[in-house]
Amino acid sequence: MDISEIATVIRKKRDAFGLSQSDLSFRTGLHIRSIHNVESGKGNPSINTLIKLCEVLDLQIIIR
Repeated sequence: MDISEIATVIRKKRDAFGLSQSDLSFRTGLHIRSIHNVESGKGNPSINTLIKLCEVLDLQIIIR
């Protein structure tokens, strides 16, 4: 899965939970700019950033 696919999954899951980027920022402790960058497919999020997002959005990280 590439960063654009990750961005789409995270954005859709956030929308499904009815959360704004601000809400997700508060729940994860991540800066809102980090949320925006991940959702827009910019940059290279750290594993810690992805873990925090996955915990709140009820997603799993599977490494193959």
